[in-house]
Amino acid sequence: MSGIEDRLRAALHEAADARSVDVMRMRDELNDRLGPPTRRPRKLAALVAAAVLAGGAVVGVQVLPGDGDGRTVAPAGGVDPQFSCEHTTHVDLSGGQDEFVPDLVGRTPAEVAREHDAPRWEFVEDGDTATLRLGNEDGTLGSESRYELRDGEWRLRSSVVCDNGTPAAPTADALALGLHGSEPWPARDALAAGESGTASVLVDDRPVYDYSGLVTRHRSIYMAPCGIRLCFAVGQPDSGVVDRMQTRNAGVLGTMCSFFQPDDLVGRTSPYALLVAWDALGRTTDFSVSGPGGTYRGTSFTDPSWGPAQAWLALVPNDGPQVPYVGRLHDADGLVDEYSGPVACD
Repeated sequence: MSGIEDRLRAALHEAADARSVDVMRMRDELNDRLGPPTRRPRKLAALVAAAVLAGGAVVGVQVLPGDGDGRTVAPAGGVDPQFSCEHTTHVDLSGGQDEFVPDLVGRTPAEVAREHDAPRWEFVEDGDTATLRLGNEDGTLGSESRYELRDGEWRLRSSVVCDNGTPAAPTADALALGLHGSEPWPARDALAAGESGTASVLVDDRPVYDYSGLVTRHRSIYMAPCGIRLCFAVGQPDSGVVDRMQTRNAGVLGTMCSFFQPDDLVGRTSPYALLVAWDALGRTTDFSVSGPGGTYRGTSFTDPSWGPAQAWLALVPNDGPQVPYVGRLHDADGLVDEYSGPVACD
């Protein structure tokens, strides 16, 4: 890297540390000054527009062609050039889906990044081809989209995203209910599961894969009795769904499939299902579910506002409609109820 580039990079970081920078506006103004892609200078070694937040994370990097390998990344951060997620998939760009289409016709890379809440992004031009990378807060690559220049516009050719076929982003101990790295959303508004005077209890909070391959949000599940039913609220403060199961005095009720929101399941399947048991008197001591993969222990949930009642939940793999499971609820005297059959969610 040349001394000029080093000085430019140092000056950018020094200026960014000293003031608050509107990254998206700076990016758009730079494009306006440079004009359409066909009129931009082609012999620049590298022209970098970067902004550094107070913590030093690079929000946006643009590299114009002519620097050899077509890539320059500010040392304080950027987007990884390779995927670190275990599974990736090619996005269907035939028109069969519209959840993630990073089209640049009539809009800028910054606008695409903003639309998908990308904490970091990088747009690299190299001759008549270009690459847009969207990154997570830690710089890991969420999606990589490739373009070709035709009639003065960048036309989308392909896009690859982190995707395991489900909304469930990787997390440690995935079959454990509880917290998975984020502060849970509060149990109010869209996540108020019960009735007035009955408290909602947190069942689970975990990260969610967006269709862009990014992990920029998480969803919570709350549960509470609601009359003769047990209600589950799933989502986040501005978007939630409620699922209900009718209860009885004690026994295994069946499967609760709303482990993710419907919008997160378009073209995907849920990797898990919840088997639910109810005990209105609070006398049961154990709930377990056995399946091909082993035995899964249930967790008891209750609250003083519920009186003696408790709900038992066991999270199990969603292995399809033909896979048998056996759920058993016990009290101090032995077996209370048993469920035998598939535990499957679409």
